[in-house]
Amino acid sequence: MADEKKKLEDNIGFSTGSKDPSKTYVFTPYSYRDAQAAIKEAGGIWKGSQWEIETAKLAEVEPKIREAARRDIALGKEGRKAREEELKAAKGAGTPKKELTEEEKAAKAEEARAAAIERDKTRVPVIEGSVAEGDTVTAGGTEVTVTKLGRAWELETDEAAAALQERFPDVAGIEKGAKVQFASFEAPEADMAPGGM
Repeated sequence: MADEKKKLEDNIGFSTGSKDPSKTYVFTPYSYRDAQAAIKEAGGIWKGSQWEIETAKLAEVEPKIREAARRDIALGKEGRKAREEELKAAKGAGTPKKELTEEEKAAKAEEARAAAIERDKTRVPVIEGSVAEGDTVTAGGTEVTVTKLGRAWELETDEAAAALQERFPDVAGIEKGAKVQFASFEAPEADMAPGGM
C-alpha cells in the first residue's frame, strides 16, 4: 500500500495488475488531457475507469506520462476547466445535429419505448435503499432475487411519477419527490414441463 501512495505523485496512480502482472493500470483525473495523450502514445488502452499499459514498457514511459501530468497541473483548475469547455464546444460544432423528420422522431420514440419495455421485463423500481442485492422483491406477481441495483434518481414531477407508475402498476410508493432506483433480476424461467405454456 505504501508503494501505491508513493506512486500517486503528480495525481497519477500506477498499480500492477493483481491477476496479470504483465499489465499495469494507470489512473488519471479526467481533465488531464496531456497525461492521457502520453498514455495513448505509449500504447495505453482505455478500460472504462483507468488505462491499461504493458508493465514492461513502464520504466520507459512513466517519466513521459508524469511530465505530461505536470503540464496538466501547471494549467491549474481553471485552465483545465476552460480546456474541457473548448473541447466540448469543438465536439458539438464538429457534427451539426441532423434535424429529424416527424416520422423519424416517432420511429425513434417507438424504438426507445420498445427498448424500455424489454428492459422492464427484468427490473422493477424500488425506493432507494429499501432493498439490497440478494434480497427478494415481487415483480409481476413473482418473487425474484435482486442481482443488481441501478443509480437512484428523484421523481421531480407528478408526470414523471405517473409515467413510472403506469409502467409498474403493482409498485407502491411511486410519487413526486420519491428517490427510486431500478432493482434488476434474472428473467423468471418459463415453465418447460410438458403441457406447460
